[in-house]
Amino acid sequence: MRGALVFFLFSMSRVFFVDAFAQTESVGNVYAIYQNYISDIRPTKCPMHPSCSNYAMSAFKSHGVFKALALTSDRLLRCGHEHSYYPGVMMNGEFKLLDSVVSGYEMEELLVKPERLFSVKDTVPDVSLMLLGQLIDEGYFQEAIYEYHRILISGDFNSRRLLEINHYRALFGLAEYEKVIFHHANYLPGELKGDPFLNIKVAEAWFKLGQFEKAVDVISAWPDGEFQKADEFSGLAHAYADDYNAALRSYGNITADYAYADYVRYNTQIINELADLSFLRPAVAGLLGVFPGGGYLYSGHTVTGFSAAILTGLLGYAAYTSFDVGNKGVGVLSGIFALTFYSGSISGGVKAAKRKNEFKKNNLKSKMKYSFN
Repeated sequence: MRGALVFFLFSMSRVFFVDAFAQTESVGNVYAIYQNYISDIRPTKCPMHPSCSNYAMSAFKSHGVFKALALTSDRLLRCGHEHSYYPGVMMNGEFKLLDSVVSGYEMEELLVKPERLFSVKDTVPDVSLMLLGQLIDEGYFQEAIYEYHRILISGDFNSRRLLEINHYRALFGLAEYEKVIFHHANYLPGELKGDPFLNIKVAEAWFKLGQFEKAVDVISAWPDGEFQKADEFSGLAHAYADDYNAALRSYGNITADYAYADYVRYNTQIINELADLSFLRPAVAGLLGVFPGGGYLYSGHTVTGFSAAILTGLLGYAAYTSFDVGNKGVGVLSGIFALTFYSGSISGGVKAAKRKNEFKKNNLKSKMKYSFN
């Protein structure tokens, strides 16, 4: 696989350096050749998601030529090494290591493990909402959305509040978090906009989207200690936003008889561990990267560090010997590769340090407990 990808990078270098920075269509043609004629015949599949070729194309689409080459070189050096530093995801039935050029909530691990969602019922059963509740309880969330709209249009319901709470739960079951936020802002009746349970679902939706500060803003509408479910969620959201003191203050408002007091005690321990974490310094990784692979080694990417040192050294030696024997063409090409992998090694070492720091934090955060029911 790596040999094929080196060919891919070689083709990229010709497109951008020999052909005077050709248009994007040329890059796409090289990518198509690799995907159509090389990708399927390689002996093993790329263990990363996205694959190295897709990663390279994303880098060239998102960044300038030189940065994209450095990013691609860094990925080639890291491919398949140090698995424990990447979150694992299942893609089309295969286990992959998640490593994206452009980060986003849809490319990250679920912050909280998925859980079974149940409908909300009042103490006095509302017959008009029985089917809606049953659909949610049995996991038929799309069908529950259809039933919600049928009930809303017919007007056959006793409690609009219960109807909307269950509507939000059905949307959560479909991971339609943006729709929860949009509906709350544009379609929810004014008298329900201040309802604490509905607002918590909006805050939870922002949380699921990775917008922890927005989640905190929504939940801060209630004074501390007024609504313990809000305090519980506030502690979680503040912790994910790295404001550990605020998280502990929110948890401090929760009484021992609260239904999820055991979650609060456990999360408090996690927050104290988060506050005590020690982190690598990306600047140090960058300085050590002056020595090929040094930044990777500092960040714990041992195999990648040695690979970077050996590959950069070999390419540099190839450039030197080529110029020494008068073969300037090969010397220039080897020099381009050497500089590309060298710059990729430096920037990659800095990213590796940041990645390890985030991994340590996210590993602890993922252990925090919270019920979305």
